[in-house]
Amino acid sequence: MPSVQELKNQIAMLRKVGYGDLTMPEDHNQKVKVIKMLTQFYPCPELESIIPKLRTVKNGSIIQPDDHNNIVNSIKAFRDCIATLTNTKQLDEDISKLRLVKKGDAVLASDHNDIVRCLNDIADLLPIMPHPWFSCQHDFKRTGYQNLDYTYLLAGNNNGYLYCYTKDGNLYWTFNLGQATNNQPIISLQHNIYETTGVWTGAPTIQAISFTPNLLWKQLLHNFTTGVASFDYDSNIYVVDNGTYLTKLTEDGVIDWSLQIGPANTSSRYITNVIDKDNIIYTGDTQSTVCAVTSDGVFEWKLTLTNWAEYTALDEDNFQFYVIGTKTVGRDTLYAIDLNGIINWSFQTPSGNLYGMCIDKSGNIYLAGGANYEVYALDPDGNLLWSYKTGGEPNGYPAVTPDGRLYVYCFDGNVYAFTTDGTLLWKCYVEAYPVRQPVVGNDGNIYISYGYLGNSLCAISPDGTLLWSTPSVGNIFSQGLALV
Repeated sequence: MPSVQELKNQIAMLRKVGYGDLTMPEDHNQKVKVIKMLTQFYPCPELESIIPKLRTVKNGSIIQPDDHNNIVNSIKAFRDCIATLTNTKQLDEDISKLRLVKKGDAVLASDHNDIVRCLNDIADLLPIMPHPWFSCQHDFKRTGYQNLDYTYLLAGNNNGYLYCYTKDGNLYWTFNLGQATNNQPIISLQHNIYETTGVWTGAPTIQAISFTPNLLWKQLLHNFTTGVASFDYDSNIYVVDNGTYLTKLTEDGVIDWSLQIGPANTSSRYITNVIDKDNIIYTGDTQSTVCAVTSDGVFEWKLTLTNWAEYTALDEDNFQFYVIGTKTVGRDTLYAIDLNGIINWSFQTPSGNLYGMCIDKSGNIYLAGGANYEVYALDPDGNLLWSYKTGGEPNGYPAVTPDGRLYVYCFDGNVYAFTTDGTLLWKCYVEAYPVRQPVVGNDGNIYISYGYLGNSLCAISPDGTLLWSTPSVGNIFSQGLALV
């Protein structure tokens, strides 16, 4: 996949055509090249259906109205695909100036220049859009919401298998990873699956699997992994193996570098990493250190907390990185750290552990956990907005949707649905030992994996109706499902 900068470099090659000058074949052909690059940034079936109609024009030939119109329609199609993900106001204004050229009319200099303006708008939007590869929790705000269409659910298992189910709950295929996994898979734009293995025992690896499924590659890591891998914005992969090493791999599985971020240890903590638009990685270790690391493997800063640095989230809109400092016994703490490594504020539970957080579109943070069975909502400045006492200890990351719904899953066996202002909408009983967080599809359905007792997967409708529940083959021990 090309980088955004590579796309901008190609757009920069498009010249501004002066009034009265003709748009040349090389101008048109460069626009075709740029449009084709857009398909690699975000899945857009409407755009992909137009691509075969785009033709390159030979030198000396005349650019036909259809050539120009297909470019215009391509831009409009891409805009429609991203409109729900980001603010397209400027792009919309510039698209309104695009004209479709009638048969027999000439393509004017202004037609060309208006297209170039729209392409620049798109290039400016790409870095601030949710990344299409951040399936479910991998939007780094940890929303648990999947904004793309999906057909299947993926979950790892402590028996060493990766399972694929249809969204109706039918087992579609299994793949033998050879080692237990405790982690949510991540999915590439090409629907390749990346999963880390070697939980507590066995050879620690990260594996790439095609959706067929076939093994594409396998790479040995330093230590067992209880965290989730992440993609950066240039399609590289980062893994923190139990808080000891941060490893960067290419999409093809080649290790670029490994950086020791903490002392060697054998404790099992859920260490995660988040990545900003400049490809700075924020993570922690099991010895109370949090750090920011460049994509070249150089520390930007390091900070010592009083707790293990475990669950993480990132809100670039408010320039804050969040990490939950955990203790074996005692009160967990949420730290809000600015992206330069300064602690802005902290929030501590009255008692007990926190098991994750999510951030809504307004920057409000939702926390699950605590021995007093409460869900907490905080604003970006750390002020408590509301709390709600559930019937059991909340467990796992909560999930929040763009339309303002919050889902939390508790040890009383219920999934709780709230509005983001704290109003309880419904609760749905699934099992008295839930252990994993919900994920939400773009159709509003909620999916949950829960293990130990029933070893099951289930789906719940947006109104709280249990749609289906199916026993898994073995214990679904993944830290969450992925939708694809």
